[in-house]
Amino acid sequence: KTNNLVCTAWGDDIKTNTKNILKNFFIKKLLKKAKIITTDSYEMKNLIFNVDTNTKNKVQIINFGIDTAHFSKKQYSSKMEMKLKLQYFRNHLKIISLRNHDKTYDIKTLILSVKKLVDTNIKVLCLIYGSGSETNNLKKITKDLNLQKNIFFMGRYQQDELPYIFSIIDCYVSTSLSDAGISASTAEAMSCELPSISSNNSDNNLWIEHGKTGFLFENKNVDQLTDILSNLKDFNLSKIGSESRKIILKRNDYYNEMEKVKSIYQDIIK
Repeated sequence: KTNNLVCTAWGDDIKTNTKNILKNFFIKKLLKKAKIITTDSYEMKNLIFNVDTNTKNKVQIINFGIDTAHFSKKQYSSKMEMKLKLQYFRNHLKIISLRNHDKTYDIKTLILSVKKLVDTNIKVLCLIYGSGSETNNLKKITKDLNLQKNIFFMGRYQQDELPYIFSIIDCYVSTSLSDAGISASTAEAMSCELPSISSNNSDNNLWIEHGKTGFLFENKNVDQLTDILSNLKDFNLSKIGSESRKIILKRNDYYNEMEKVKSIYQDIIK
C-alpha cells in the first residue's frame, strides 16, 4: 500500500478505456488515489478533469521528451543515401512517414496525396517506415494506384540512424487522426530541423504554427496535404526547420522534462 501514488495517463487510457465500464471504474479509482497525475497533453488534462473533477490541482504537464543532442540536424549523408539506394532520387521531393500502420494513423491519406502529386508530374518519393495491422492493405492500395516506383515500404528503422535518414529527406508527414501530446517521431523530426507536416488535431497546433514551425492540414484532407507538399519550395524551409528545433529544445527536451519529474517526487516525499 502506498500513499504517494503518481500516475501517468496515456491517450488510450482516457480517450478509449473510459468508454469501457470496468476499465472506467478502475481508472476513476486510480485518479482518485493518485497524488499527482502527469500527462503530455492539455487536451488530455481536460479529459481527465471530465472523468474526475477533483483532479484539477493534481494534473501536471510533463512531456515525454527526446534526446535533443542525438536528434539534431546532420549534414547530408551520402552514406545513408547509398545504404537506402536513393542516389538516383536527388531531384525528387522526398517524404518520410514514421507512424504505425493502424487505421488511427491514416497513412492512406498520405498515399492518396502522393498519387495526386504524381498525377501533376511532380517527382516524388515517399518512404513509409513502420508496420501494423494495415500494412498489407496499404501495400495493396499503393499497387492498385501504380505507385510502386514512388512509395517504398521500409519496415523498421534504427533510432541511431534516424537523424542521418532525416538528413536526406525533404519533409516529414504525420497523418494521425488523433494524438495526445506531440508524437515522438514528430518531435524527433522537428528537433533535426526537418520541415514537419502534421494533421491538425489534439495538441498539434500548440507545437506547430502553420508556415512558421511546420505545416498543418485537417484530418483526412488529401487536397490540403497535397497543396502543402506541392508548394514547399515557396517557403524558407531552413528557417522553418530552425524555428521548429527551438520549440523542441524549449518544451520537449528529455533531460529538462525529467528534472520536472524529479522535483515532483521530491515534493511528495518531503
